[in-house]
Amino acid sequence: MPHHRTRVFGTFFDSWSAGKNSLQRSTTEKYEQHGRPYLKPRLGHFELDELRGDHVSAMFDAIEDADLKSDGSEATFAMARRRSRSRPGWT
Repeated sequence: MPHHRTRVFGTFFDSWSAGKNSLQRSTTEKYEQHGRPYLKPRLGHFELDELRGDHVSAMFDAIEDADLKSDGSEATFAMARRRSRSRPGWT
């Protein structure tokens, strides 16, 4: 039986964000601003094939509970939360 290796989200995020050279600098900076402090610490350890919508929802709950949105990004997180809840199979 071949050994099946999957990547964890943190590694995926790093390679994904490194490949976004064609985007405007401000867009890339926003990805980094939200990805490094929020996504990677809370989702980085999950293997991609095991990452589910409830993990994403738990991340948003943790961010809200810790009041980590004090930098004015409430609207960004509210929009992302609505999108995560509206995705079929991501509940």
